[in-house]
Amino acid sequence: LGICIGMQLLYEASEEAPGSAGLGVFEGRVAGLRGDVKSPQMQWNRLESEPGHPFLAGLPEEVWVYFVHGYAAPIGAETVATCDYGERVCAAVARGNLW
Repeated sequence: LGICIGMQLLYEASEEAPGSAGLGVFEGRVAGLRGDVKSPQMQWNRLESEPGHPFLAGLPEEVWVYFVHGYAAPIGAETVATCDYGERVCAAVARGNLW
């Protein structure tokens, strides 16, 4: 389970640590929040998730989670949850038993 810097490490790189390589488990680079939004995001936000994914099993259909982050992973095939923060932002990724 990768949370915050742990999630960033799962990617190839992160803007938060220029020149440092990630583990490359997931393709892409974690980037700073873009657009006309306050960074870091520090607030409750509704999670929009892929129905039936085991990582989110047992959660109600509408669930709110607290975010404290200034960076976000790219949205891709492994994205299982997003939130809306000025644009769609990746909130959770999964592949097999890696979350």
